[in-house]
Amino acid sequence: IEVNQATQTTTNTITLVAQRSTAVRVTVGVTGAAAAVTGVTGRLHVFVDGSEITPVAGLLPINAPFTAPLAPQRANENDTLNFELLAPTGISLSTNVDFHVDINPVAGETDTTNNSGEVNDLSFECRATPHLFFTRINFAGHGLPALSTVQAGTGDAFVRGILPVNDGDPLLYRQGLFPTLTFNQDDNSNGILDGCPGAESDVLLSLLESCRQLIVSNGFGTDDRTFLFGFINGNPISGNGCASVGGRVSYGNTEAIRYQRSYAHELTHNFGYSHNASFLNQVGWDVGARLPNNPAGNNTSGRVKPTSLFDIQVPGQLTNSAYIKTGLPDGYNGLLAHPTLACGGLDFSSQVLVVQGIFNSQGTGLIQLKPVFRYPWPSRPTPPPPPPDPLVPRVFPFQVQVVDANQNVISVPFDPTVADDGINEVEGPGTFEVMIPLAGPANSLEITDASGATMFGGFVRSATPPTVRVRSPQGGATLEGPTKIMWDVVDPDSSPSELMFQAAYSPDKGQSFVPIGVDLTTNELDFDPSSVQESAGSGLIRIFASDGLNTSFIDVPGLTVRAPLARQICIGSTLGEAGQRVTVPITLDNGLGVAGFQVDVGFDPSLLNPAGVRLGADTAAATGWTINSAMVGFGVLRVLGHSNPPAGFGAGPKEVALVDFDIAATAPIGPMTPFRLGNCVLSDANGLQIPCNSCPQPGQVVVRPAGSFSFRPINSPVGVDQFDPLPFPSTVEALTFTNTLATGYNGTASMSVGPVCAGTLQPASLPFFSGVGNGTFTIGCCLDPLLPMTRTPLKLQATDAAIGISGVSAPFNGVAKADLNADNAVNVLDVLRAINFSLNLPVSSPPPVTFQRWAANMLDQNCSVDALINVLDIVRIRNKALGRPPLCPCSVGGVGTLTEQAAVLASPVTPFSISLEKAGARD
Repeated sequence: IEVNQATQTTTNTITLVAQRSTAVRVTVGVTGAAAAVTGVTGRLHVFVDGSEITPVAGLLPINAPFTAPLAPQRANENDTLNFELLAPTGISLSTNVDFHVDINPVAGETDTTNNSGEVNDLSFECRATPHLFFTRINFAGHGLPALSTVQAGTGDAFVRGILPVNDGDPLLYRQGLFPTLTFNQDDNSNGILDGCPGAESDVLLSLLESCRQLIVSNGFGTDDRTFLFGFINGNPISGNGCASVGGRVSYGNTEAIRYQRSYAHELTHNFGYSHNASFLNQVGWDVGARLPNNPAGNNTSGRVKPTSLFDIQVPGQLTNSAYIKTGLPDGYNGLLAHPTLACGGLDFSSQVLVVQGIFNSQGTGLIQLKPVFRYPWPSRPTPPPPPPDPLVPRVFPFQVQVVDANQNVISVPFDPTVADDGINEVEGPGTFEVMIPLAGPANSLEITDASGATMFGGFVRSATPPTVRVRSPQGGATLEGPTKIMWDVVDPDSSPSELMFQAAYSPDKGQSFVPIGVDLTTNELDFDPSSVQESAGSGLIRIFASDGLNTSFIDVPGLTVRAPLARQICIGSTLGEAGQRVTVPITLDNGLGVAGFQVDVGFDPSLLNPAGVRLGADTAAATGWTINSAMVGFGVLRVLGHSNPPAGFGAGPKEVALVDFDIAATAPIGPMTPFRLGNCVLSDANGLQIPCNSCPQPGQVVVRPAGSFSFRPINSPVGVDQFDPLPFPSTVEALTFTNTLATGYNGTASMSVGPVCAGTLQPASLPFFSGVGNGTFTIGCCLDPLLPMTRTPLKLQATDAAIGISGVSAPFNGVAKADLNADNAVNVLDVLRAINFSLNLPVSSPPPVTFQRWAANMLDQNCSVDALINVLDIVRIRNKALGRPPLCPCSVGGVGTLTEQAAVLASPVTPFSISLEKAGARD
């Protein structure tokens, strides 16, 4: 019984790790048979400290029934009965783990006493889970690799197979929650990432080192268990990949046949491994078949890893030609013994000096020494890897010497070796990072050789640290869509060329951080909120500045950061008549960041014909927008708009285009089928796509039988009164858009009066027949608040909201009772006309006698009128002329009551008494 987690000896001497995926290979002996025995199966039982962790009935094999060969070979996957327990296995830390196997009897078997076997008292130890972050890199326009290629379970399939940790831990391998990287340094313009060591490769590794330093979790910064790998699309790399040997960063290809092994190769460089020419010395096993056909192009099949395969550190190999050997210090046992994977807490230090630079490939000079950064969070320096020979101390060719404020000298040795994965293996000086805990300020720093005799570069601390002020965004802002971060810096004793900036984002008020811009030498940064974790008021952007040995930073707190919400594009509705040209708007519910758009509009070509597109209200108000259109299919019009130079809208609804259509002359009255929207594409100013959806209810064209209403003249005056209004006639015509009578209109219009007297018109509707509506109306309105004026201009309005047409009459005069001559006042002229009516004497015109008779017939105390005009009406008209209260005032809240303040208020009546006494002697 062999218990294998990646590789193993036949006697199970290689250390096993708790919770790690585990294979159990059972070699079944065959005696007394002339040929291999078919139909063999069995059950596995696993016990931890005496308690079974497998099902009570046992675990079934993965290859049952199998054929037990006469001479089984470990290199043959199906020469053994195989079981697998996938992580987390349930096998916890223990020195007492037992594996018991029962083989089922087969037909004709005479002795079943030897059908069970076990291996007992195996130890399963603790190993710490490293944090393997990855990012995707767009190198020189090659684009980003597909996320599905590098995602967990695929990109790390080889690594999970050979790294002796709990491979089921979700924190083992994950995408860094920060922007993907764009790297365009291609010094010879050959489209190949050259070097390792070399300028192009070293700069990329150094960039990754700066990113790694800004990965902060739960208030703690990077440590020696934090790794960062960059995947490049395809394989435009001179040596398949590159790593900092003993460092924590590397990059590699995504060529299907090799990239999974390349990643594992570079990762073991990070653990300090160097190239070798070894084959496997024990048969390995890919537990769970992580690699076969994952992806299809890796040409890998089966779980077993025979000794004919190369070790992981043989350079230039394919995924199906390598695995990992055992042994120290550069095999599986070396990983098991590596201090980075040792369980237990880590010692963190605050204000660690982060020293980064690049040596030339000969190691004779510094190409770059970056300004030193000191971050406020605790972090842990990466210790040097174990020496190749435990009995021979490792020799470091260089050192960092720091002099603190008390003139103490701290020396930290380092090795800047980087290594590729090419057939013609290359290792040599290049990128380096050294982290140095230091309690106080550093007065000076030098990079020297191991003896200290040769100084390659350094810094002397200046008196004044840089001061940073962020101009944009401001604290409390909402960042949605591409955002430019801009800041100012003041440093009186450093030139701008001596400054470097790092930018980090926190979604949780500074408890965790990710990089959003590193190794910056200008005062601005383009930031894409969709590339980081969202935050609702808890987001924070931190800008660091270093002038060499002084680090300062500034925070922008209270940010709401979110990916651009999907914009919704829509097309509106309109109404028109057959043969008419109509316009429909194209709108966005939120134009924030949109610098260009495209949408396909589907319509019925038998009823509509596109006549052109124009700028919408918001694209016209902005500068530089152009709108174009073209038919791209039967009944499909593509509308495309863009700004030049590219500039995104601000937030809020936007009208981006107007589309003109001609309605067919034969179009039937009624609504057409709604427009169809598709193929919506929105772009920001950088050419990045903004999510876009079509609105659920696009608009439509409604064909109507008329386009407007026209009133025939209304004769003035019109008698207006709350209780006794004078009926008057009105005729309304429905017209087409060519101003001809719309004989096909037979609808009903809503009728109203204004501007005063609203709601007092009766009836409130008017039926039409063949385009003409005739009606008699009254206006039950109280004009008393206008006294001493008695006349007001009025208009009638006809509306058919269903088809969006209306019309307004010319003004006419509404006149109250008592103003017989309609001159906007009640005076002696009106009294005399009333007297003439009462005496049956002639009354002159204008206004019409019928109006004057109505005006002279005043309301009594019961708000009624009689059939006669007599002295009662004369007295009532005279009282109104004198400003005395009417017998029938307008009732409060009554129909037609005006809300305006009266121009003149009648004086209240004060009762008085009179006594009479006869003159002279009394009887």
